[in-house]
Amino acid sequence: ADMANDVAFLLDSVKTEIHRSRSMKGFEIVKKKYEDLQNDIAKMEDELAEVMSKGVLNVETQSEAYSSEYAKAISAGKRKVAAEIKSKMDSISKYGSAYLSLTEGIQNERLQLTTIKAKYEEAKVDAFEKLPNFFQTDRAYKPEKKAKPKRSIIVLVATFSVFILACLLLIIREEVKALNQAKQD
Repeated sequence: ADMANDVAFLLDSVKTEIHRSRSMKGFEIVKKKYEDLQNDIAKMEDELAEVMSKGVLNVETQSEAYSSEYAKAISAGKRKVAAEIKSKMDSISKYGSAYLSLTEGIQNERLQLTTIKAKYEEAKVDAFEKLPNFFQTDRAYKPEKKAKPKRSIIVLVATFSVFILACLLLIIREEVKALNQAKQD
């Protein structure tokens, strides 16, 4: 019984150690991917901040607003105001595509980050938490009495069987002798 309990414990510990070593490798891979994604997002946000420092905050609304203001300035004959608005519009046309691609890239990277973060947390639990690999309902124990018949009963049955067989053989032997004497007479 103790041996069975020890075997079950050893099996669980070996299986847990194998699972842990494989989980650590998976955790390191997911962790690197997670950190790389965070670094990529940080770089993109820095680039976006640089583009926004050049006056590009929201391409669509700024384009609409500058276009209508530019049209009003030209119709009112304000060339100086129109030139300023035109330079702002040129800035938007120059940096607008970078702004749009960076905002879209950040959004896509953040979606990937949420997926990777869930995998990261799962891999972290697999790598660092000790979870048993089997569920033991009852520990093994020595039985109170043997499940098989006692030795004494087996010996008695065998002795009785041999006695009966010996008697039958003697009877058959005597009958064969009697038949042989009857033939000779």
